[in-house]
Amino acid sequence: MKLTGFLMSLMLVSPAEAKSFFFPHYADGNGFAMKLVISNHSESHASGWLSVFDSYGRISPLPFDVGETGRVELDLAPHATLTLATRGTSTPIRTGYIEVNADQDALSGLAIFKYADGMEAGTFPISAGREFSLFVERTPSLDTGLAICALSPAAILLKLFDLNGIIGSSAYWPRDKWNPSLNVVIRGNLLEDGGGDGIVPIGCDGALVERNTLRGGATACRRLRRGHLALELRQHHRAVQ
Repeated sequence: MKLTGFLMSLMLVSPAEAKSFFFPHYADGNGFAMKLVISNHSESHASGWLSVFDSYGRISPLPFDVGETGRVELDLAPHATLTLATRGTSTPIRTGYIEVNADQDALSGLAIFKYADGMEAGTFPISAGREFSLFVERTPSLDTGLAICALSPAAILLKLFDLNGIIGSSAYWPRDKWNPSLNVVIRGNLLEDGGGDGIVPIGCDGALVERNTLRGGATACRRLRRGHLALELRQHHRAVQ
């Protein structure tokens, strides 16, 4: 699966004071690589660590340029910047989230997704919170995806509003009862004049989608949809993109 366009961070409605932040999504392998930039904006020395987790919250080593590891110690002089890059050699592709902890709250970060064709897209990290908002858009050639880093089984309520503030749909996500399908492969299908979204894997923890053909989708669905997505979380979660 190939991403194009740009990524954006959700706007935190109620910011939380914290000395940690999260990149709720990363990808390494299958044409993807990452570059992480951590900066210390204070007049004091900063120390801490960066931890990499898979989609199930388990430590997951990545092939960084400093070696394969799931934890990187941070040691930043005042106004210094550290750049970490992955080699993109994971097989199969590795995804999950990244947590950064420091001894002060003057650090910032940037995650850059690097694609095999030379394209890059950057996204800022986000801290803990219970309410988030994100601009969304759908056209025949553009759609909006969302990555949520949920650190507890608390339910998540998603509400989709149009440009006039009218709610169009909502979804309740009981993570404690989530039993996704695993190792899903969608391959070799032909879809004609279906409109809508084409192929959308639902209820699975990732999927391999390849060598499928969609014909007439762009002409069968011409409505432009824009609005924003609101998330209400009963406990602190992290979300981005």
